[in-house]
Amino acid sequence: MLAADPEPLVLEAASDTPDMTALLSFPNLEAAQAWRDDPDLADIHALRNKGGKSTIVVLPS
Repeated sequence: MLAADPEPLVLEAASDTPDMTALLSFPNLEAAQAWRDDPDLADIHALRNKGGKSTIVVLPS
């Protein structure tokens, strides 16, 4: 995780303002997808989704 903020400064939003923002770094798109699809992390992702809505966006370098 490169950064996280429980009160992000939103300059413009098309939908609800997030309660938490986190910036993760991966070496490539495949690694990001592998993180999301890793069966060993399924319980963690389920907890995150149970706790609220989340949006995951990939910004290619």
